[in-house]
Amino acid sequence: MLALRRTVALAPGEGRLASQLALVMLATSAGAAVGAAATEGLLFANFDLALLPLLYVALGLVTFVLTLVASGLLAGADRARIYVALPVVLAAVVVVERVAALTRSGWIYAAMWLLMNVVTTLQGIGAWGLAGAVLDVRQSKRLFPLLNAAKIAGAVAGSLAVAIVVRLVAVEDLLLAWSLGLVVNAVVSYALRKRVPRAVDAAASEGLIADMRRGFAIVRGSALLRILAVALVFFSVLYFSLALPFSRAAREAYPDAAALASFLGLFNGATTVIALLVSLFAANRLYARIGVVNSIIAFAGVYLVGFLAIAASATFAVLVAARFVQTVWLSGVADTAYQALFSPVPPERRDQIRAFMEGVPGQAGIALAGVALLVGESLDPRAVAIAAAAASAVLVWLLFRARSAYGRALADALRAGRPQPFGFEADPFGALRTDAHALAVTLSGLRDDDPAVRRVSAEILRQLALPAPADALRAALDDSDEDVRRSAVKALAGLGQADVLERFANDADPEIRVSVAAARGLDALVAIAADPDPAARRAVADVVAGRADAGVALVSLLTDADASVRRAAADTLPRTPLAPAR
Repeated sequence: MLALRRTVALAPGEGRLASQLALVMLATSAGAAVGAAATEGLLFANFDLALLPLLYVALGLVTFVLTLVASGLLAGADRARIYVALPVVLAAVVVVERVAALTRSGWIYAAMWLLMNVVTTLQGIGAWGLAGAVLDVRQSKRLFPLLNAAKIAGAVAGSLAVAIVVRLVAVEDLLLAWSLGLVVNAVVSYALRKRVPRAVDAAASEGLIADMRRGFAIVRGSALLRILAVALVFFSVLYFSLALPFSRAAREAYPDAAALASFLGLFNGATTVIALLVSLFAANRLYARIGVVNSIIAFAGVYLVGFLAIAASATFAVLVAARFVQTVWLSGVADTAYQALFSPVPPERRDQIRAFMEGVPGQAGIALAGVALLVGESLDPRAVAIAAAAASAVLVWLLFRARSAYGRALADALRAGRPQPFGFEADPFGALRTDAHALAVTLSGLRDDDPAVRRVSAEILRQLALPAPADALRAALDDSDEDVRRSAVKALAGLGQADVLERFANDADPEIRVSVAAARGLDALVAIAADPDPAARRAVADVVAGRADAGVALVSLLTDADASVRRAAADTLPRTPLAPAR
């Protein structure tokens, strides 16, 4: 258990809560993966796919309305009941779908497909809402990576299980596995209901409509967000413009519903696994080398190349390859990069911005895709692919404009003293540790005439702890501003550059002396733990958190004569290997 706690950053006493929330994510995502493969298999095998664009239009409208309803309910005072009732209602809906499938009507399968997307959206709102309600801010930052990993593991397991289970039961019966996952969600939500705080002033909550209105006002005043709003419409259109021919080709290759569900399960499982590996081992290097905006431009390039390939040869293999690369890049690279583009927005406004983006451009793009594809039904499929390639080229141009707007937004955030856009703490896997654009802006800020900008820049570089800016940090050691020098010393100490810091070993600032000692090694840290200045000893308690050799320096501080030092050591203890296992 201790090894698990260290791996996923569990604090003492959090194991049970983390396990319960991880179970919710695992069960619901596995169920959704099974249910989605079954529903799409039934739809593609039994529905006139020429009418599929109509479903895209309906999906945009239905999702928009139901998201409004869910947001209004969750804004109420008694959210705990909603978190329990929502998965129960969704489980009942899925069971009703299974019963309705007995009619074997094409339009019933169409309705099931719409409900599949709605249930997936609402279960995500409920599951992540529950996690956000029962975890405080610090717990969320530490435990959301675990929860997201559980969600991905469930999606992979569910997708791959379809190929096996579909040989044993009817395709329609796979929906019951989804309802079971939602029941697990409801049971855990009931167990955690007392942890959900009541809204302080439910009457004052204005819901998603008000959030979108405020979001629109902010978007209208930002060059970056205006471009992103238009780009989101393009991305939605292109997504479904590729999904439609892929669906048709899959149906032709696998006319039997069971075989089609098996193929879709394997395809979804494979793309999820590869996307996870890309996000863990390649995305960070990509962001650091070319930046988040260029990573999204590359995603538009994926669409451009894919549609050109389809225009040249719309074989099943080409469509599968295009869909595979698109899905992997979206989940493994582009989604995290897209979320990072909102980082220059002040934290207190991001919810409104995301509500507007998802509620208006996102859903409008889905509906527009349906309309465009309906019009395109009368055209040659190759002409439609060429038109989609042209739209991809326009999107590439649009995103090039976003690149300069993003740089200006980052610079404005730096001048406003907001370091949040440069740390990317919300990234579930820590893949977006830094961004080439953000790093360049930060290094430029370290040379700014305004000392406040230099302070923020130096502190950001300290938190990032990257070796690349070491030269700039060494130059900052001679900065005229004391706070800039302190952050530069701490940053270089974190990089282990003890030699360049020797001249600060006897500095009057206790934090600087402790940072130098930490860079020099354990013996120096133990020695300064006996410093006559209580401020220095308190600083030692903070520095040793997370170090494998923390015990030697921390033990003496736990019995220090100064009460403030003892408190600092006690506060640090849970973040060290000395913390008792639970």
